[in-house]
Amino acid sequence: MQLPTLTVGSLYLPAGEVGTERQAEKERFMEAFHTHLATLNAEAAETGRAVLICGDWNIAHQEADIKNWKANQKNSGFLPEERQRLSTVLSDAGYVDVVRTLHRGPVLVVELPRQGLRQRQRLADRLPDGVSQPRGARLLRGSGVRRELCGAVV
Repeated sequence: MQLPTLTVGSLYLPAGEVGTERQAEKERFMEAFHTHLATLNAEAAETGRAVLICGDWNIAHQEADIKNWKANQKNSGFLPEERQRLSTVLSDAGYVDVVRTLHRGPVLVVELPRQGLRQRQRLADRLPDGVSQPRGARLLRGSGVRRELCGAVV
């Protein structure tokens, strides 16, 4: 969506599954999307626009972003290479984690009710998520979770 001073995008990055083609596809998408984000950032810099990409990355970036992080280190969504890719997107492509920018302390972790019990016990991550350039993040006044719409706070 193009607003006068802001480009807003929505992303759903499908979940992967370790050792499968689905995981390989997720990694290929992240590589291509990194390039696209860098291009968007360069174009925005030329025009003075800000870019905000919100959605579900299906990657818990930091230990504080996931329930039971130690047990999830070998699961898709918290693999070291996925976390590194997200770090690269944030640093090399010129973006910041909007939630971390707005909330310096502990961040709410959301558990979605539509997930099966086994999946809820395995993985609950911070959703939704957003990235922006630093100037775009400064435009935002807050973020939050509407529990009645998407789940219970863990």
